[in-house]
Parts: sequence; structure tokens; C-alpha cells
Amino acid sequence: MIRNIVFDLGGVLITYNPEAALLMAGYSKEEADRLNHAVFLDPLWRELDRGTYRSMKEALPLFVKAHPQDQALIQNFFSKDWMKILFQPIEESVVFMKKLKQEGYRIYFLTNYAADTYQETSSRLPFFRMVDGTVVSADVKLLKPDPRIYQTLLERYHLSPEETVFFDDSEINVQAAIACGIHACTFHSVSDAEEFLNQLQ
Repeated sequence: MIRNIVFDLGGVLITYNPEAALLMAGYSKEEADRLNHAVFLDPLWRELDRGTYRSMKEALPLFVKAHPQDQALIQNFFSKDWMKILFQPIEESVVFMKKLKQEGYRIYFLTNYAADTYQETSSRLPFFRMVDGTVVSADVKLLKPDPRIYQTLLERYHLSPEETVFFDDSEINVQAAIACGIHACTFHSVSDAEEFLNQLQ
């Protein structure tokens, strides 16, 4: 019997498409490309998720140092309310999550997320208050698909992997969960996720 539903956040419950978000925010295609390359595709961004740096304020000088030609663009973007530009709820997915919660499933988040960014997003979006537990990469200093982060989730909340389903938009992360004995599905749409869950019942 499935009792626990674990969600990734970015690309599943929350938007994460920096270039598209930048274009919607009014940046030109050239500016969006430059920011995407200088920040979101830079290895430093992943180190924020790993918890190597506790905040964008701490990491910002390193991004500027690595991409001095884009200093003004980088500093301008991060002087704005940039988290709201990047991270918005995916309403259909949130409705799905709420439905599962109402049906009696326990809901957990397992996410690669920077510490300050997670704090802001979780305080801004009400659905975070419905969750039964979270494992955030920056807090545990581990990133998916490292198997240790999945074990951390299972051990922290005393979850049986055979009673647990994980949804993530990354196939690599899904395969890592399966290797830990967790039922897992690459998230493409709510309808696909519902079908996968129904097949397990």
C-alpha cells in the first residue's frame, strides 16, 4: 500500500525555467541568455543548492568574479525580487498535491534548493504548510541523485520505501530513487502522475 508521496519542487510544484522567466520579466533574449549562462548554468549555482554557500548574498561576488563582463547585469537582476520572478507555484500540480493530502497520503518534499531561496519560497507559498516533512539539499549538504539524500528522507521520517512514491522531473533523480527501493516516476504532467499512482494501488 502506498502511504507516502514525495515531491521534487522545481519543475514539479514550482516553476524553474530561468531563461523563460527572464524573458517574461522583460529581459531581452540576449540578456536572458547571458544571465542564464553566467548564473544558472554556472557550477556555483549547484553549490548554492549543496549548501556550500548559505545565501545568494554570499555567492554573488563569486558569480561576478567568474563573469566580470556581465557584472552589471548580474547585480541588477539580484537587486530585484528575483525569487518571485523564478519561483511560482504550478497550480495544477499544487491542486494534485492537495488532493492527495485530502485522500490521506502523507506528503513530503525532497529538493535540491539553496537555503535562503527555500526559506523565502516556503514562507511565501501557503501550500508548504501542508507538508509532513522536507529534506532540502542545502540543509543536509547532499544533492540528488546522491543515494544518501534519499536515505536521509527515509530515515528521518521512518518511511518504508515500498510504501513511498517519488515524483521528480529529472530522470537521473528518479532512477536514483528506484535504486533505493522507492517507487518513482519522471514527472511530465499531473495526468501521468495520477496514472502511475493508480497502477500501484
